[in-house]
Amino acid sequence: MSASIACASILAKVERDMAMEGFDRLYPGYGLAKHKGYATREHIEALHRLGPCAVHRRSFDPIKSWFTAGNGYQQTALFEQEEP
Repeated sequence: MSASIACASILAKVERDMAMEGFDRLYPGYGLAKHKGYATREHIEALHRLGPCAVHRRSFDPIKSWFTAGNGYQQTALFEQEEP
């Protein structure tokens, strides 16, 4: 059973990495293809510079603060085009 769990974990990581490469093309400037969405220094700096995009999870603490700070920020729906 542990071998099947290990295989599923690898497949999930590969799928996530491929998704992040696609998101990087949709949302340039965040470096998603490089850090795969992990909270690296580069990623956090991009969030401060650009704000969250449609693929950022609202449950992630740095993102959550954007919506609870009362700054009026509205997150667009996933895959909806954002206006520049």
